Amino acid sequence: LGKVVEDIHKEQVTAENNAQFQNIVKKAAVDIERISTAASRGTDVKLAVDTFEKLTQPEAWNELTNGKRKRVKTKFNQWLNKQKLNEYVSITKAVTANHIKFVKQSNNDHVNELVLKAASTNFYDAKNAYSQLLAWFADPANSVPYSIEEWKKFEEDTLKTVEDLQYTYGAKNNPDFTVKNEEEISKVLGPAKAKKLVENAKLKILSDTREL
Repeated sequence: LGKVVEDIHKEQVTAENNAQFQNIVKKAAVDIERISTAASRGTDVKLAVDTFEKLTQPEAWNELTNGKRKRVKTKFNQWLNKQKLNEYVSITKAVTANHIKFVKQSNNDHVNELVLKAASTNFYDAKNAYSQLLAWFADPANSVPYSIEEWKKFEEDTLKTVEDLQYTYGAKNNPDFTVKNEEEISKVLGPAKAKKLVENAKLKILSDTREL
């Protein structure tokens, strides 16, 4: 009889331990997801991981584990460590993506500012900005967030935009030059756009003549 009672007791303890463990996990899983989501919004991987680690120590769930059997606490700690390892990977990927997005946006803002200056009618400002653009693209540190193909396209598109804007603004600010260099402009911007710019330049010349 004693053996039967002991076996029944062991089964009850095991069932009770499992039930308690599941209840703790259900609540802890929600907390971990919330903490992980918050940490994943940043752009600093080390800060994100350190913050997540600090907020997911076993002690954070003492209210749930206090008074529970050692087996329940051990099982919870094992589950927690496994969950944290999975979340570290997720957080690192998310924060790295945020970092790349942030850096690329900052780069775009900086480059766009230089592009507008490089297309300025002020020769000194334009030359200085264009030199800064070339120097910026020549710096390997700036290419880190991009693939080789992305970086090459970014540089080519940027310098093409500068030329485009220079000719576009030139049709208004220096129409004579535009009219005389339609063939050269066509090589850079294409025949259709070159033709349109020349038409605009001629209209500007005609308008300026009438104002005399």
